[in-house]
Amino acid sequence: MQDDFLLGEASKEHIITKRDAPAFSDYAIRVAGVTDITDAYRCARKHQCYHILVMTTAGEGNLATTEGEYRLSSGSLAVVHSLRPFCYQLAAESWHFLWFILEDDPTWAFLHDLPCLPANPMVAEAIKPLLLLLAEPISRVTKSAITREIYHLILAALRSPVPVNTLKERLARLFIAVDQQLHSPWTAAELARHLHCSQPTLHRYCQQVYQQTPLQIIIGLRMQRAKLLLRETDWSLDSIAAQLGYSSGLSLSKVFKQKTGLSPMAYRG
Repeated sequence: MQDDFLLGEASKEHIITKRDAPAFSDYAIRVAGVTDITDAYRCARKHQCYHILVMTTAGEGNLATTEGEYRLSSGSLAVVHSLRPFCYQLAAESWHFLWFILEDDPTWAFLHDLPCLPANPMVAEAIKPLLLLLAEPISRVTKSAITREIYHLILAALRSPVPVNTLKERLARLFIAVDQQLHSPWTAAELARHLHCSQPTLHRYCQQVYQQTPLQIIIGLRMQRAKLLLRETDWSLDSIAAQLGYSSGLSLSKVFKQKTGLSPMAYRG
């Protein structure tokens, strides 16, 4: 992914800097903007030392990062994490969005634990007029109050807990995929990548919904499959182990006995 920037001739971009909003410094906001794309747009960076928030108010854009590709539609909020390459661009006839460039410092450290697309939609329509107002010739005190309100609106959206039903659906889809590929060498890092979140966030989600760690859930799925294959087939233990991602029948046997209290052969009867 190469550095690239394209803004079409018919498109408009309004940039708000610390000169417009001195209080940005109080909230580790480097710069912000309101962008209205009607012909062409592309922004790509292979390395950046800051976070970016992209809040779509209308139309559609597309975001590609090392975590995956995402369609950004009206009401969505995307988090582009620091130190990761990215590219976002127009994906329809038009795209209207707000964006914030945030310092990678303790103020925004919690962003590292968020997925690229948090589950809760952003209140971009509430922020847009406030952001544009910062460019107007109003008092510094008023601008400070507006900036504080913008900051709290962003925090409220980012830090709202993921709805339990939504979280259950996301995890269910993840572990259905795992169950279909139990022979794969699944790791916590790989699971987190599939769910588009950090490993600590994945661990917290699994504890919240299943009261287990991600790897404990995988072991549970493998043991369920092992029981099924032991009951319904005459396959050797080594063959079953290969189906479940274990290096040998001995490796499977150790885990099986630890989890069930029986050896695989005793369970098969």
